[in-house]
Amino acid sequence: WLLCEYWQPGEDEKATMFQQVPPQLFGLAAAIVGMIVGTLAPQVISQSEFDPATLENKPRANTGH
Repeated sequence: WLLCEYWQPGEDEKATMFQQVPPQLFGLAAAIVGMIVGTLAPQVISQSEFDPATLENKPRANTGH
């Protein structure tokens, strides 16, 4: 939304087709996509195969503790 606000043409500039769409609509579209991804992501993650035994064999990063 903010990038679209920044790219809006000035009063003496000719707007392109992309710039004729109100920036609020781009923000709304991004919010809808974010809601859909956020809703479906837990289902995709829960369906992925997870084997705790493979986690135990992986090398651990040194965290300094």
